[in-house]
Amino acid sequence: STSAAEGSSSTSAAEGSAAAAPPASQLPGAARFTDTERRRMEVMERRKLDEVAKGKVKSHREQVREFNDYLGSLPEHYDLPKVSKGN
Repeated sequence: STSAAEGSSSTSAAEGSAAAAPPASQLPGAARFTDTERRRMEVMERRKLDEVAKGKVKSHREQVREFNDYLGSLPEHYDLPKVSKGN
């Protein structure tokens, strides 16, 4: 009975990790990449999925709004004071 319980737990763990990130062999153009490049791509994909799960990913609209707010808070560097001969 213990071997059946161990087998089912390892199967479910393997299925859960496979759903999180596809293996390197299933990535598009996997034959073109070295082992290190494939591992890096897998790690980046896992990090991206973690950020999505935690709700850290922003929509394009939110990113544009934040960037516009940031630009609006900057001083206008091109607005130079006028200098005349008398000053």
